[in-house]
Amino acid sequence: MEYKIGYLGPKGTFTQQAAEQLMPDNHQMIPYPSIADVLIAADEGEVDAAVVPIENSIEGSVNLTVDFLAHQVELYIVKEVVVPVSHSLLVNKGVALHDVEVVASHPQAIAQCRQFLREFVPSAITETVHSTAKAAEMIHESKSTKMAAIGTVLAAEIYDLNILAANIQDRTNNNTRFVLVTKKRDELVEYVSTPHEPWKTSILVTLGKDYPGALYEVLRSFAEEEIDLTKIESRPTKKQLGSYHFFIDLQGHIDDPSVQRALAHVKKTGSTLQYLGSYQLLTFVPAKKSS
Repeated sequence: MEYKIGYLGPKGTFTQQAAEQLMPDNHQMIPYPSIADVLIAADEGEVDAAVVPIENSIEGSVNLTVDFLAHQVELYIVKEVVVPVSHSLLVNKGVALHDVEVVASHPQAIAQCRQFLREFVPSAITETVHSTAKAAEMIHESKSTKMAAIGTVLAAEIYDLNILAANIQDRTNNNTRFVLVTKKRDELVEYVSTPHEPWKTSILVTLGKDYPGALYEVLRSFAEEEIDLTKIESRPTKKQLGSYHFFIDLQGHIDDPSVQRALAHVKKTGSTLQYLGSYQLLTFVPAKKSS
């Protein structure tokens, strides 16, 4: 069976790189212009699954993805991969660094390259677009001699652009976590799972009552079962000011006895649970540069 996989496009994004690794076989890759568009496409069955960024080691969570999974769509995480982020400054052929008056890219990419921009193109203004690859596509189509894009080496190859500077991100430990999400949870989990990779589970916890120690009681449920929490983050419930729920990533599978006992105790506190998926972390393998 060939799966239709949506991703944040156009061609040449970090999301495409992640998608190609998360679903290396039997797939048709379909780009979408925004995270919202690709998640809705997966939720409505237009594609079998979607690949979206969910967290960056520097900028934190991708709130649009997190909020959509909580409020807008009914999708489950079935695999994740962490992709090292390496940004390059891309231009049309013949454009020099001193020619650059505008730098276009995704807002997070611009934020991750602030130091380079201040030092090497201090007078250039920034322009935000939906993705790094969209910026590269825009530069290519405009044939501009005054604009540059922050994008990937893959985007430079796809859109026939020169790389003025490589690895321009301010921090070397810049990584983005991407997830494969789908309605076809059991089918896709079985398809992408391997025998040896450890499991993680993601849940959304909404406290039953807001009282001193309420969150502590939830966290104690996992501590007593010696379950490692790899992430906990609060987000507004969107119901009223001061009302929050908590995204929790934990080590282990939803069916593990210790996880089941911990979640049962969480429910006894009066909190409600939303299951977002149990999945494995795929080890990212950098693509070989074309010669």
